Amino acid sequence: LIYNGILYPSERISKSSSNNVITIANLSERKGYKGYLNVISDVVKRIPNSQFLFLGYDNLNGEIQKLIIEERLETNVQYLGFQENVENFLAKSTIFVLPSKSEGCPTSILEAFSFKLPVIAYRINGIPELVSHKDDGILIDPGDSDLFAKAIEDLLLNPIKAAEMGAKGYKKIKEKFTLDNMTKK
Repeated sequence: LIYNGILYPSERISKSSSNNVITIANLSERKGYKGYLNVISDVVKRIPNSQFLFLGYDNLNGEIQKLIIEERLETNVQYLGFQENVENFLAKSTIFVLPSKSEGCPTSILEAFSFKLPVIAYRINGIPELVSHKDDGILIDPGDSDLFAKAIEDLLLNPIKAAEMGAKGYKKIKEKFTLDNMTKK
């Protein structure tokens, strides 16, 4: 099996001390944003200054943006649309979350690791082949919203733990998932 690869891990990593949680995925039913907004509501109750960034095409015709307003999350959640270059957003983030209900082996996880971000995602499809639970990220059983919220809170409240996980993901990228390595395989 030859996985997706990335051109190169970023050498230009400038970490901030923000509470930015980033998700890079098109807005669609299978990407799990509706359930994720419930998770975010729980996190915001405990960590009011947490910020969530959504990047990707809107295939739900504004439905998620309406839910953000209905749930009164507009000060904590920003939908930034499709971005040609996501590097600046990744560099200013602390955690990468992928709330998808169905995935293959998402390149967005590899990109997050290349910016030393720990990953939180559901334990589905090919994601466990990329993310090592409690090593470089946290895998949640599908539908466990409480544990999903607690995982985000844990990493936001423990930046050293988050940084250590992110560093392990970065090391994994350099050793196994560069495009150069993939083409050689």
